[in-house]
Amino acid sequence: MAETSNAEAATEGTPRRRLWFPITLAVLAAGALAYAWGISDLARSGKLIITYGTALLGTALFFSWLSFMSGLVERWRRWAVFISPWACVGLFFAAFRVKCDGDNVPMTAELRFWPKSYQELPSGSPLSVPIELVEGAHDFPQFLGARRDNAVRDVRLARDWNANPPRRLWTTEVGAGFSSFAIVGNHAFTQEQRGSRETVTCYELKTGRLAWIHGDDVSFTTEFGGGDGPRSTPTVAGGRVYTMGARGLLNCLDARTGKALWWRNVLKEHGAGVTQWGKADSPLVAGDLVLVTGGGGRGPALLAFDRKTGEPKWSSAWNDAGGTVADSYASPALVTIGGVEQVLNVEDRGVASYALDGRRLWRFDWPWALAMHPKVSQPVFFPEGDGASGGGVLITSGYTSGSAMFRVKAESPGDFRTEPVWQNENLRTKFCNVVVQGDYIYGLDDTILACVDRRTGERKWKKGRYGHGQIMLIGDLIVVLTEAGEMALVEARPDKFVELARGPALGYRTWNAPAFSAPYLLIRNDREAACYELAVEGEQGALERED
Repeated sequence: MAETSNAEAATEGTPRRRLWFPITLAVLAAGALAYAWGISDLARSGKLIITYGTALLGTALFFSWLSFMSGLVERWRRWAVFISPWACVGLFFAAFRVKCDGDNVPMTAELRFWPKSYQELPSGSPLSVPIELVEGAHDFPQFLGARRDNAVRDVRLARDWNANPPRRLWTTEVGAGFSSFAIVGNHAFTQEQRGSRETVTCYELKTGRLAWIHGDDVSFTTEFGGGDGPRSTPTVAGGRVYTMGARGLLNCLDARTGKALWWRNVLKEHGAGVTQWGKADSPLVAGDLVLVTGGGGRGPALLAFDRKTGEPKWSSAWNDAGGTVADSYASPALVTIGGVEQVLNVEDRGVASYALDGRRLWRFDWPWALAMHPKVSQPVFFPEGDGASGGGVLITSGYTSGSAMFRVKAESPGDFRTEPVWQNENLRTKFCNVVVQGDYIYGLDDTILACVDRRTGERKWKKGRYGHGQIMLIGDLIVVLTEAGEMALVEARPDKFVELARGPALGYRTWNAPAFSAPYLLIRNDREAACYELAVEGEQGALERED
């Protein structure tokens, strides 16, 4: 009788003894999540990596315990129970395409066998007569504007959007891609994926009517990194449109008709690979040259072509010994330092400057910025006085790379040296480009708008959650285009955060930069584009709108 009682007690105790594993697992998982979201100061992407890793490892360990150690599953069912969660996940991803936000948090799911919206858009040209291209005083002819500084300073916006709300003039379906608009006169140019063709499109600014399409039999698709289509923005100069495709196709088109004048595949010509998320630099026109970056891993850092003929002029490598450099996702920028015109180029582990004849003038290494972290944001130059003696350069990135300011000194004509000023993680821009007003820098620091003193790197404030969206400075106000497709208006002031207005603008995840040609604001994502007319103040301070 005693033996029977002991056996029953042992049997009853077995499940309780085996529960220590899932209980311990739950405690460890809770501890990891508490550290990520309550204790650490990690960027949101870092917190999510810990969360996803904890969920993946925890699920694997729990089902291993349930199947093989708990005694709750019969022997012949153990492998079926262990495999079932992974089979369900595999079947889900086999059936659905998942679109995520900038931190890889799922937003939507679409059936894979259902056609993508851009696959049903026409990719041929409806042009019957050439458009009339007339340059205007408020043109926005390239990525981030005429000076590529993400600012329009000669316009003052109405501050009260309740009394003078943005007026939507049109909205239209567009192809996939993360291009912005370039605006010249009454026409706007962008890049889209339409069906199996990578296209350059021209729209009438005030109506949204499609004027012409140029298409190439090229496509770029990715499961991660945002989605399909081209990433760069057209540059319009001298009646021509210069574009860079996601797979390295550099086009020069007639801006009136969309007809190709010349083209080159810059990656194939130099044996370079496509960067992981697609080639994203927007062409830079400087003098008689058009400049683009080289490519992924093996390509030259910077390439220059004759803007009229497409003839190669020079290519520059990482160092004087002919080394190579990994590409970034930023675009070349033209500045003048010490009286010398030069091109700033962000690379995987630093920023370099090149003269317009191809000579490398200087390089600032970014050793704390991991090469695995993509570099997207544009460098910003701050001249000292008239810029004759040099100036400061701001570089920003996401993840743990943060931001840094360094000084470029013009020692003598054509001779430069660099020295660091400050470096910290007070501004971690992932997709966003910053704006500058006075001595203060504004940018989305890991989805939250922040103000940083450019002289010291000190953060003045950090407020307002906008996701991984984009911003632009118009006058003394910041227009924010949120990741969720909202539009907000914020004062550019260092003493405090003031959001004046906020409302819906687009209906889906939005990463594309806005473009502004007063009073018209063009915005888009990889599904739709819209034009909003913003009330602006005239010379006498009166509000103006076009009828």
